[in-house]
Amino acid sequence: MTVKTKAVELLGEAELMLPAQLAEALGGNDRAKVLFSVLQAARAHAENPHGHIPQFDHQTTGLGDLDIEEIIDQARAVAPGTYVVPDFDRLRDRLLAAIAAMLAPLEGQAPGDRQTSGEGQTPGEFRRRYDTLAEALRRIDGQAIAATAIDQIASADRQKGDSLHLLVMDAHKAINRLQAELSEANIDGAQVYGLGAGDEALVHAFMAGLNRTAPLKFDHPGLGTTAMRAGDRLTIQNDIGTTDAHVLVIHVDPDAIRLIYTDVHLPRLKFFRSLFPKTVSQWNDAEMRETAELADGEPFYMAVALFPGGDAETRARNLALIGSRLVFLIDWNKARKRLRPFLAKHEAVALLKWAAEEDIGHRAFLELGGERLIYDAIETASAGQVRYGETLAEMLGDEQTLAFLKFVFRSASRGLRIGRSPSLIADQIRAELLSRFRTREQRLLDMIADHAGYTVEIADTVRSAIAGCWSGQPAGQEPLATRAKKWERAADEIVIALRAQTQGKAEDAVLRRVIETADDATDDLEEAAFLISLFPAGDAEARYAEPLQQLAGQVLDGAREWAKVVVNAIGIRRNADREEAEEFLVSVDRLVRIERDTDRSLRRVTAALVSQPPDPARFHLVTEIARGLEHAADCLTHAALSLHDHILTDVLRR
Repeated sequence: MTVKTKAVELLGEAELMLPAQLAEALGGNDRAKVLFSVLQAARAHAENPHGHIPQFDHQTTGLGDLDIEEIIDQARAVAPGTYVVPDFDRLRDRLLAAIAAMLAPLEGQAPGDRQTSGEGQTPGEFRRRYDTLAEALRRIDGQAIAATAIDQIASADRQKGDSLHLLVMDAHKAINRLQAELSEANIDGAQVYGLGAGDEALVHAFMAGLNRTAPLKFDHPGLGTTAMRAGDRLTIQNDIGTTDAHVLVIHVDPDAIRLIYTDVHLPRLKFFRSLFPKTVSQWNDAEMRETAELADGEPFYMAVALFPGGDAETRARNLALIGSRLVFLIDWNKARKRLRPFLAKHEAVALLKWAAEEDIGHRAFLELGGERLIYDAIETASAGQVRYGETLAEMLGDEQTLAFLKFVFRSASRGLRIGRSPSLIADQIRAELLSRFRTREQRLLDMIADHAGYTVEIADTVRSAIAGCWSGQPAGQEPLATRAKKWERAADEIVIALRAQTQGKAEDAVLRRVIETADDATDDLEEAAFLISLFPAGDAEARYAEPLQQLAGQVLDGAREWAKVVVNAIGIRRNADREEAEEFLVSVDRLVRIERDTDRSLRRVTAALVSQPPDPARFHLVTEIARGLEHAADCLTHAALSLHDHILTDVLRR
């Protein structure tokens, strides 16, 4: 038996009116929600006359005969919990008419048919509920409406008894079921009936976009689509997920596409809006507002967007775009909450938007355990080094944390889609985090290497300045000292940045100590450059100038060797090959031997000064310069030995 034959059997000639009745029923659902909103807004304005008055799109609501803004603006409290709502009688009549329109397509069902909500009610039971509730509503005097009466009209809490809002919710579910049963055809998964010329191509376009990304919901229900024609308008409805108030309706007119979206989560509504370029959509800000109580007492929100109609190609392209974005709304708020331990709210939303724009989505992340997936990876990768309460961002840094979470989303989505096991995907995520923990240490070593580069530059400046003094070239000494000071400040900035990144992290204490020790050498060298700028030019006393110059050359060699030590350390990993480890160890050994040479050179300078003391100024300057250079070599050696122990003990044994 065809669907149409069954409809004739049930409805007789009334079947010919059913598409229009269903279209009007969906419109009645929209109008009822708006009227619930008006009552709530009137009550809110009466309690707070200085509050914002929401604006309504009358073209969308079909309530142009009501001055909604005036009703809200003139509402006032006459006693605690009692309000006057202007034009309440007409508002009440329009609400009852909207609900009656919703019941019309259900009235013709056979008495034994139970095409209803999960409550299992017959069409006759819908009518009995309507009559009872309508009678109670008509007894309300618009000049004195109690807050409890408004709650009874708009309440969605079944524990508090029946209400018009519960009736609207149940009737809407029954309408959706009836649409599916009486569908004349299925277009790419959409139940359709009563389509006109050109409608099929538009439904194809919408479903092409929806089906392209729908696999990203995995086993989650939702995205059921129905389409029908009423007059000169094609209406497409999608249920998105399982929440009563989470619905999308699209009206395709000849000149425009009008999208009506309702949601219980305002942040998700704003997120959905952000998925569309401003060049193709115009959203009505005023429609983005709290409109009524729904879904267990929670408020819901409604937004309206216009997309250019243009030619058939433009309409098809925009419909495909809308359809492709819906899957990213399913469990969106749940995913945002699961990201709270790792990202700030705005960062979590940005990550979810990135996942949508990349057609990755967040459902796979949730399917694999959400935040538990990340915690398990941290437990494995950190090898017990994480302090209690320490966040992932504190361990990796903000940039690396975001990069890692993108990897998690991408790997989870791709892995599930190609059939990889959850355990394999989890192992890949653990391996990635392990590499990022090591990458973090490498980034710190990169900073130490940059610092070592400045140390080399200052050491070279000192050696050149001493050579200039000995050769009788006074010019350029002060500029050299100024340059050394500039490099020393740049090196200090690196130390400050590394301290900030490692503050409170016990596992980074060694590298923090390494750079601080090396920075003592940089300070010694900069001080030596300053003292040399005070040295009299043209000094010909080679007895102390020659060993001082030799000492400066040795310190420069030591600084260069220190830079090699750090660079070689960056390349070392667990299970490093023999060549990498050997280069590192050889560099450390060379630096130790250079430091011993600087000890001997310092003694030569001291002996030369004591044998034939120069004037007090020269004696003081030469002594301080020599001691500073030798101490700089000591500091670099101590830094290298600390790094040596860290690599052998902490890195190669992991």
